[in-house]
Amino acid sequence: MSKNDNDQVWLPDNENLEQLRQDLALALQNDMHKIQVLPTRASMKRNFSNLDAEKLVEVQEAFSDLDDQLGITNTNIRHLSQDEIDIFVEELLAVRKANDILSSREEALKTFAKDIISLDQIEPDITSGDLVSRKYKLKVSKEIRGGKLQVDIELLKNTLEPLQFMSVTNEIETTVVRTFPDGKTKKETTTTYEVNEKCLEEEMVKGNILSEDVFLSSKESKRITAVCIRELEN
Repeated sequence: MSKNDNDQVWLPDNENLEQLRQDLALALQNDMHKIQVLPTRASMKRNFSNLDAEKLVEVQEAFSDLDDQLGITNTNIRHLSQDEIDIFVEELLAVRKANDILSSREEALKTFAKDIISLDQIEPDITSGDLVSRKYKLKVSKEIRGGKLQVDIELLKNTLEPLQFMSVTNEIETTVVRTFPDGKTKKETTTTYEVNEKCLEEEMVKGNILSEDVFLSSKESKRITAVCIRELEN
């Protein structure tokens, strides 16, 4: 804090967000009721991912506040009075807090479902599974996406002979012409390659390219675990 005439002026130490929040908290302690520090949405979600008795009381208060505030803003476009701005902000904060609580709880429940499904799986990182509710005719599914072998063009180029490589790839030539304010131009041409799946398959069937070479030229795509809610199939 530094003084400027009769006013106290808060100056942040740097642009670091966490430091900024700490400085604001300090300013709030030193200058009560003049600066309000709102929790970040990330911290709000972390706070409500697990609900104990104390947090449940706060949740009930949040939804009671939402019940009082929801719909009080007249959303017809017009110039707003100060009172109308305050009412709008009150509803926005109430909706945002309730939304953060719900989304954080949803993520916690999805993580719980994933961990439960993974509990007895030998290879949980690559194994899917379900939790089935016959009552609601729904299943909560742990789905593994990705993890497939894909031919890497650079590896393929290094593995195959030049003529083999050219027989199973498409050559893509891209030319970019830049025209500058003085009328001068600069042309840049780049050449890239992509696998021609049909030609690759044909060459493998003919025996011109070994499946081992294709395997050595492949990379496994990144695996992503998703938790989805799906209807049970009849």
